[in-house]
Amino acid sequence: MKRKTIKYIAAAMAASMALTACGGSTTSSDSGTTTAAAESASAGSAGVGTTTAAAETDSATISVADPNASYKDTLNIAVAQQAPSLDLHKNSSLIARQMMDGTCWEKLVTLNANGEAVPELCESYEVSEDAKTITFILRKGVKFHDGSEMTADDVERISGLDGVTVYSTQQGTIAPIINHKEGLCANKWFRQAVSYAIDYEEVMAATYGTNGYVTDSCYMDEAQPFWYTDAGSEEYNVHDPEKAKEILKENGYDGTPLKLTAATLNKMDYMAVAMQAELEEVGIPVELNIVDWPTLQAQSTDPTAYDMYICTFSQVPIPSLKLYFGPNYAGWNDDETLQSLLNDMNTSTNMDDAKAAWEKVQEYSWDYLAVINFGHYIANYAWNDHVKGLNNYSGLYFWNAGYVE
Repeated sequence: MKRKTIKYIAAAMAASMALTACGGSTTSSDSGTTTAAAESASAGSAGVGTTTAAAETDSATISVADPNASYKDTLNIAVAQQAPSLDLHKNSSLIARQMMDGTCWEKLVTLNANGEAVPELCESYEVSEDAKTITFILRKGVKFHDGSEMTADDVERISGLDGVTVYSTQQGTIAPIINHKEGLCANKWFRQAVSYAIDYEEVMAATYGTNGYVTDSCYMDEAQPFWYTDAGSEEYNVHDPEKAKEILKENGYDGTPLKLTAATLNKMDYMAVAMQAELEEVGIPVELNIVDWPTLQAQSTDPTAYDMYICTFSQVPIPSLKLYFGPNYAGWNDDETLQSLLNDMNTSTNMDDAKAAWEKVQEYSWDYLAVINFGHYIANYAWNDHVKGLNNYSGLYFWNAGYVE
């Protein structure tokens, strides 16, 4: 096979290069069980419920599988609730995404049970000595649902189409939520050592590819320019591994592993693996816990379950909706100074005072390390040029919430 060199963007594109499985699927709306068949189940199979998405009607027919029936070559997956549709082009259901990821979609690489990257759509891969380029040897004979064979050129296929506009924008932020209540991260010195140990630029590139992110100290996204501030930026991405080692030694760190949790969603697990590598270089062993999203949500309220967990956050119109600053959100930021500054912002009587208060919140947060905001991940959109009047804003809409142009 011809060797092709693809920079880290290939890793970021892995999730979007979706290959639909050949099998059918059945979903139980009562029991919360999804059945994905490796091969299409025969129409005569007793008790088999079917899920069919009709292209003409955008609807689905769902029936319940017989729990007493015997199935062949069938994988049963329990889910928390019924997905409205399995077509991710027509709905944004988190349950649908979890059902499709891994069962019908494949990536260049995936993570095994130990959180290690292993080939999936590629046969193998090689990392350059400077860690800036990964060469993937693609598997032969891998085809998309339309029968076309996957090649490295598919990464750039959309942007090269005539009459198609490609638009990129900040979609949200990714950050480890820090357990301030107990454990290693309850100590400010340990949080500082972690921040010094990690190169934010490198972990963002490893997670989203070279063109899939923006590093910036501001917690707010570009869609809210009024709230933009670089307050506290002197504490942002202060990568210094030797300083990290010095802090750990001065405070008698005994080598207790850092408990780091991430979900197999929105590349949170990619970020966790990248963090693990850099933390272990300064002598912080990492106990990596890769789980599904419902499990992470359940564990997030248990202060004994983790020291940090990775999470992504959508855009919000005002800083007060950054819930991770609150004392009752997972992470338990109950620092008196931080809460006083937040109160000043939330009780401001005009926008200028609110922005000034927000700048103080962000500056203090980067010193206290309420949360480590690595940066902003990018979303890519494409549409045919005959579509007119499209609003490119990718965040959430809130009426009367203080949005300022």
